[in-house]
Amino acid sequence: MLKTAKSGSHKEVGLVIKKIFQFIERRFHRRLPVLIHAHFMIVEGKSAKVTEYHPGTVIDMSKRGCCLTIDKLHFDGFYLMKCLEDSELYSIKVKLEKNESEVLGKICWINSYTEGLMQGFKIGIELVGEKSVYEKS
Repeated sequence: MLKTAKSGSHKEVGLVIKKIFQFIERRFHRRLPVLIHAHFMIVEGKSAKVTEYHPGTVIDMSKRGCCLTIDKLHFDGFYLMKCLEDSELYSIKVKLEKNESEVLGKICWINSYTEGLMQGFKIGIELVGEKSVYEKS
């Protein structure tokens, strides 16, 4: 029987809700797992350079976005969390090495991760404009 908040188990109710929602896809487009080396830079507006290009790896992509892994959050004196705080001001340009395509997007989320001995950050990027990550520049 499911315990409710009245019976004193908020934790169990939270776990049940979490299990239910893990099966609901929040995205409109299916994500494809990939492993593509990339470089990214932060820009103000659509073109004013804030940082230089830095390496990262795209680990999944969909028609409207991608997930980029990086090893740190500070680049050229800029803290990447500012992109979440002011998403209207800052954008991210991602250049895929595979087909030399460059796309412009907004950072939607940043999560830390640990996989084995590797640690870093995953960045969720929503593309701006009509261009897909599949299209070549």
